[in-house]
Amino acid sequence: NNNNNNNNNLKYKNESYKYINILYNKRARNLKRNGDEVCFPGGMVDDSIDKTLEQTALRESKEEIGLDEKNVVVLGKLNAFYAESGIQVTPVVALIPQPQSPLFQPHLNSNEVQSIFHVPLNFFNFDPNPFHFSTLYPFHLHNSILNIPIHFFSYHQYLIFGLTALITLTILNALFSFSFSFFDPSDLSLHVLKSPPLSSSSIPSIPSKL
Repeated sequence: NNNNNNNNNLKYKNESYKYINILYNKRARNLKRNGDEVCFPGGMVDDSIDKTLEQTALRESKEEIGLDEKNVVVLGKLNAFYAESGIQVTPVVALIPQPQSPLFQPHLNSNEVQSIFHVPLNFFNFDPNPFHFSTLYPFHLHNSILNIPIHFFSYHQYLIFGLTALITLTILNALFSFSFSFFDPSDLSLHVLKSPPLSSSSIPSIPSKL
């Protein structure tokens, strides 16, 4: 944990990072699982099509929001998470170099997604964060109960919480060295599977025009 209590003004490793936004989905209301909630693009592996988890993420992103893989730079994978449902979730982190350009014109699958939105990194660049709160939740895993902190971020009309918030915090810590008094990455050993971690060295040079 690289948290520094004397540094409440978090620093970017590179000033160009301030131009980065994180993209989220708002799931369709009629979905049986997690309907009307905020999530990242993605979905289940199709063994008949996908040879890697990166292929799964790219295929699902195209199906859900029309994001073509030729407009994406894949940076790597985070450690895998277990959702309480027992599903293993492996976040694949990627960069859309120019999300406001004609290269990426969203086409939403209304059966799965009702909207997408972007949150600037600056929104998370506070500690304490006035838009954040958390609570302990009894997480059932392998016949054990773990009291896991569940994080919530309120962004305009959207509520980013649960696994989506946890993945967000992990990305901010792993790629941008953001540290927060309310988030200890070492706690992830309780519910994160071991896999090659993503690091800030995975990030290419980002032009300031983004």
